[in-house]
Amino acid sequence: MKRSNLHRFSLRVHISFTIAIVALLVVALICLLANILLERQFERYAEGQRELRASDIAQNLSMLYYPVTKTWDVDAIHALGMYSMTDGYILLVRDANGEVVWNAQNHDMARCSAIMDEIAERMGRYGANGRFTARDLPLKQDERVVGEAMISSYGPFFFSEADAALLSALNRILVIVGLIALAAAAIVGFLSARRIARPALAAARATERIAGGDFAARANADSGVRELDELARAVNRLAKDLGEQHELRKRLTADIAHELRTPLAAVSVQIESMAEGVTEPTHERLAGCRDEILRLTNLVDGLKRLEEASANGDARQSREDTDIAALVRSVCAAWESEAAAKDIAIETGSVGENPFVVKVDGDAVAGALSNLLSNAVKYTSSGGRVTVKIVPRDLPKTVSIVVADTGPGIPESELPRIFERLYRADKSRNRGTGGAGLGLAIAREAIRANGGEITAENAKNGGAVFTIIL
Repeated sequence: MKRSNLHRFSLRVHISFTIAIVALLVVALICLLANILLERQFERYAEGQRELRASDIAQNLSMLYYPVTKTWDVDAIHALGMYSMTDGYILLVRDANGEVVWNAQNHDMARCSAIMDEIAERMGRYGANGRFTARDLPLKQDERVVGEAMISSYGPFFFSEADAALLSALNRILVIVGLIALAAAAIVGFLSARRIARPALAAARATERIAGGDFAARANADSGVRELDELARAVNRLAKDLGEQHELRKRLTADIAHELRTPLAAVSVQIESMAEGVTEPTHERLAGCRDEILRLTNLVDGLKRLEEASANGDARQSREDTDIAALVRSVCAAWESEAAAKDIAIETGSVGENPFVVKVDGDAVAGALSNLLSNAVKYTSSGGRVTVKIVPRDLPKTVSIVVADTGPGIPESELPRIFERLYRADKSRNRGTGGAGLGLAIAREAIRANGGEITAENAKNGGAVFTIIL
C-alpha cells in the first residue's frame, strides 16, 4: 500500500490495521512453532514406538520356541508375522543354527510389497526422508539364544494410519485456534482503536474550533488513557490561554485607545479653540498642550520599554555580579526625599551591610525596584511606612527583595491581573489614581529577563507586599 494512500485512513483504521498485522504475525509464529515442536515430539514418540514394537515382537517370537522338542510353533509365528505386517513390520525368523524358520516375503511377497509401498507413500506425503531398514534382534529364553529375528521397518520412524490421522487433526486444531485468536485480536483491536481514536478525534475537533476563534471549546480529558488525557488537558490549556490572550488584546486595545484619546482630545480642543480665535494662545494654554503631549510621549516610551524588556528574554550577556544589598540601599536613598515629603518612612534596617552577590543586570533590577517603591510611596498614606528587606532563600546564591507598605492593599480579585499590560484596578483610568498601568508590567518583564520572578500579595495586617525573587 502506498504511503500517500495510507495517510488517507483514519487513526482508528491505522490502529486496527496495525493490531491485526501484529496479531497475525504473532498467531502465525505461535502456530508455526507449535507445529514444529508438536511434529518433533511426535516424531520422537513414533521412533520410540518403533523400537518398542520391535522389542515386543522379538520377545513374543522367542516364546514360540519349545526347547524340549527343539521345535518352533510355525503357525503362531505365521499369525504374528502377518499381524505385524499390517503394522508395517516385515519379519524373518531364523533358528540358532541360522536356518530360516519363517519369512514373510516367502509367504506373501505381494502383500509385503504393497504395505511397504503404502508406508513409503504415506511418509512421502508427510515429507519424511527415510527407507526400509532391517534390524537383527536375538531371540532368548533364560538368557540363552534360541534364534534370531530380522525385523524390517520404515526408518528412522514412521506413522501408522491412525498416527497420521491424529497428527493431521492436531494441525487442523492449531489452524482453527489461530484463526479464532486472529479474529478475537481483530475485534479487540477494533474496539481498542475506537476507544483511542474517539478522544483523539474529539481533541482534534476542539482544536479546529479553537483555531476558528471558539476559545470556549474543550476536549474530554477523562478517556482513561494517560497520554490522551494529557493531550486533552494540553488542548484545554491552550484554549484557556488563547482565550485569556484574546481578552487581554481586546482590553489592551481599548486601554490604549482610552489613554490616547484623552490627551489627544484635550490638545485638539485647545488648538482648535486657539486657531479659531475663541481663546488666546496664552502661556498657560500652551503649557497645558505641552503637558498632554508629554503624557503621550511617556505612554509611547513606556510601551517601547515594555516591548524591549519582553524581547530581551534571558538577557545573560548583560548580567554581572551585583551586590543586591548595595543596590537596594541606593534605590531606597533615591526615594527618601519624595517619601519624606509625604511623611512616609522608608525602612531598610534589615538590609544591613552584608553583601548579597547575584549575577543579574543591575540596572534592570534597580528599575523594577524603583517602580515598586514609586507605587508604595504613591499609595501609602501620610504617616505610613515602606519596608524593604532582603531575604536569603534556600537555593545557593538566591535572594528575594521584599517591598511592603502600609497602604490600602490590592483587591483580591485584582491580584492575578495587576502585572498585565495597561491594566488598572480603576476602570475609569483616572490620572489622579495612577499612571497608564505599564510600570508593573515593565518591572515583571525586566525581572524575568534576569531569570527571576516577581509576585504580589496582601499582608495580613494590611498593605501590599511585592517580592522580587532573584
